[in-house]
Amino acid sequence: MVRLEEWDKLEKLEIESLPELTKDQIEFARNAKNKEWIYYQLTTFPPGYPWRDGGLCLQVLSDGLRLLSVVEHEYYFGIVAQIRETIEFQGLRLDLSNAVVIPYEEIEEESLN
Repeated sequence: MVRLEEWDKLEKLEIESLPELTKDQIEFARNAKNKEWIYYQLTTFPPGYPWRDGGLCLQVLSDGLRLLSVVEHEYYFGIVAQIRETIEFQGLRLDLSNAVVIPYEEIEEESLN
């Protein structure tokens, strides 16, 4: 977990870090279920509302979403790339300009019990 005093030391997300989506991933990102997810976020929560979903922290904007942070793991970078595709396909925007990368930490099985 990142402490508040360590927040300034985190690196900004480089858009080049996001993977290029395959044709199947693009098709998946554009499917009705994912478009509904975006619509739900934008119509349920007011602009400024933040939430955490797994390794991502997002914030609702009036015209899309803002990525606040992402855990440094290829899985989460892939999710961000897919969210970006879903949003941009609908003519909305995903603001990545201030997103920071949170270091990935392995969780030991013993600590889960």
